[in-house]
Amino acid sequence: MSEDMDVSLPLEDIRRKNLRRWFIVVIIVQSIFLAIFSAVLWTSVRLPSVAGTSLELGRVHKGSFVLRIEGVGYLRPKKERWIASNIGGIIKYLYVHPGDMVKKHETLLRIVNPKVDEDVQQARYNLIQAEEKTTSQSDDLSDQLYSLESKIAFDRDRLKKASMLLVADKLLLERHIISKLQYNTERISLKDDRELVASLERRLLAFRKNMNAQRLEAGSVIASSKQLLASALEKTRDLEPRATLRGEIMAVSVQPGEHISAGTEIAKIASLHQMGALIFVGMKHMAMLEPGQDVKVVLSTVKKTILEGTVQRVSPVASHGKVRVAALLRGALPKSVKPYLPVTATIVTGKIPRTLYVKKPANIRPNRYGYVYVVDQKAKEAIRTAVHFGVAASDGIQVLSGLKPGQIIVLSNTSKWKQKMRIVQ
Repeated sequence: MSEDMDVSLPLEDIRRKNLRRWFIVVIIVQSIFLAIFSAVLWTSVRLPSVAGTSLELGRVHKGSFVLRIEGVGYLRPKKERWIASNIGGIIKYLYVHPGDMVKKHETLLRIVNPKVDEDVQQARYNLIQAEEKTTSQSDDLSDQLYSLESKIAFDRDRLKKASMLLVADKLLLERHIISKLQYNTERISLKDDRELVASLERRLLAFRKNMNAQRLEAGSVIASSKQLLASALEKTRDLEPRATLRGEIMAVSVQPGEHISAGTEIAKIASLHQMGALIFVGMKHMAMLEPGQDVKVVLSTVKKTILEGTVQRVSPVASHGKVRVAALLRGALPKSVKPYLPVTATIVTGKIPRTLYVKKPANIRPNRYGYVYVVDQKAKEAIRTAVHFGVAASDGIQVLSGLKPGQIIVLSNTSKWKQKMRIVQ
């Protein structure tokens, strides 16, 4: 019995020693893990962090970098004009409003001007008076001409008879039937008659010239009166201003009852036959723009219609930080399109082959060095990196050095970030 107890005591001690050893090992391992965890936690607490969901990221690409400039604008009609009134007065009726479609020569409004009607009546009266005076004067001249021609005809006939009588008297004188005194008296009388007829013929010629001159003068007066009447009637047509082209009413600047003067602009009409695009782009892209560049215009319609075109003109000066670019569109426009419809446009200014490029980060300027944050492969950290950038466009910027294809960079504003940032997902 005593021998069994002597044998069992060492085994119990051994068991206890082994348990003690394992306990010590477990404590040491836990201490090591606790130290490592504390170090990692301490490091994490010290490193600034940012929420990954709030970041905008971009990938570095390699290939052909197409330089695109984006802008906004609107469709601009090729033909657009203000219709002005040629006459003053009070607007009685207004037939059109903004948004209405009008045909060429369609009446836009009605103007009332009593003086115009008075001028027409006076012009008609003056024409009637001129015509009556001309008729009366023509009748008087015709009567005088008839009387003068009748007298000349009578005197010519009498002269002819006197000439024949003188020839007969000459034979009688030769036969001593009549006296020489009688013959000479008849010859002198014939001479006087000839002079009288010649005088009457000269008077007739002068009368006809004077008559023609008076007729021309009367015709000129009538023509002038007709011209005044036509002008007065033209003013009555001006009382109803009409559209000078087919299109849409863009603006109306007058109201019924308003008193306007001659030359007042009353309505603006835009033609729908052909339209271009007026695009506004940032002044920083001004040096890259030139006529002939391709343009893609997206219409603000339900179907987002895309039209192609060409840069036609670039404004030489900028206004309010924007450059005006006029583009000529190709192809037919949808029927629902109207002038001044908002559009977004992309202008292709060039292409750089075999280069690195990335979407433009915030606060980065072209053709100089800048700092961006490169995200590691596990998307856990972002490290500040110096990068040399090149040419920039609206949707990207060229990378000359500092980045590699496939790397991810932060595009968001990082102006207040530290050297290294922890990304919390």
